[in-house]
Amino acid sequence: MKTYLPAFLFFALILQGCDKVKFPLEDTAGVGTSFSGDTLYSDSTYTQQRLLIEEFTGHRCSWCPAGAEKLKDLDQKFPGGLVLVGIHGSNYAIPNVKEGYPADYRTDAGNYIIDYRGVLDFPSAMFNREGTGSQLRGFWDQTVHDFMGSDERENPKIQLILRNIRNNPDDKNNLQVTAIANEELTGAYDLVVYLTEDGIVSPQLDARLEIQGLDPNVYEYTHNHVLRTSVGPAPGNVFIEDGLASGERFAVSYDVLAKDRQTEWVTENLTFVAFVIERSSGLVVQAETVPFTKN
Repeated sequence: MKTYLPAFLFFALILQGCDKVKFPLEDTAGVGTSFSGDTLYSDSTYTQQRLLIEEFTGHRCSWCPAGAEKLKDLDQKFPGGLVLVGIHGSNYAIPNVKEGYPADYRTDAGNYIIDYRGVLDFPSAMFNREGTGSQLRGFWDQTVHDFMGSDERENPKIQLILRNIRNNPDDKNNLQVTAIANEELTGAYDLVVYLTEDGIVSPQLDARLEIQGLDPNVYEYTHNHVLRTSVGPAPGNVFIEDGLASGERFAVSYDVLAKDRQTEWVTENLTFVAFVIERSSGLVVQAETVPFTKN
């Protein structure tokens, strides 16, 4: 049975443990996402760096389905290696009820990164936030393959582990984020936390159908990895301020409380996405995910 959560959530965020604290996930075990009772864990056995891909898309972007399929193929080719986020924005994401596109997947967090990075092309994507702007679809294969063979991937600066304690009666999640330094870290690092949703069915334009002389409107298109909101400020939460020694651990936790608003989200399809940004370079040094609730 599917459980629904009102959209346009009001998140009450309580940042706990801002000092360097004891590693809180000593009971984590197993391959892949696991859970114990009402607690869900990220995959603590994956020790390489994951590649964060923020895809810029929209339901009126007719070449965006081709971009989504490209990322799906790459995700299947490199299991566990990619963390995908679909950011709907610009004129391509504006609702148009008259033309059959009532959904609005735009978010404050998505609008922030589109404006901050000056994203103009759709579909396009950022890869660990390298470079300026975003990359067009034709470059994605090479970028992903280059990263998968890189020293950066094999020797990440940080291991990131997530633990999500779900309290169903209170509709509350306690998300604990722990970073482990794989080398000596200097300077400051920020933490961005997104909430994404899979399996959203709503209309989407597809130019490939129009080329074949068919109706380009796909009325039951499945949108995945859709950015729903950020937990905390879109630019990121202050995380590691004074570096870490090699092997040192640092943890924070967020109490996420959902309050009534408008349309419904399917809780079983929601995922927390957390990633750490090196403040001096703006680059993502590690990304991780954990489900919002057990399926």
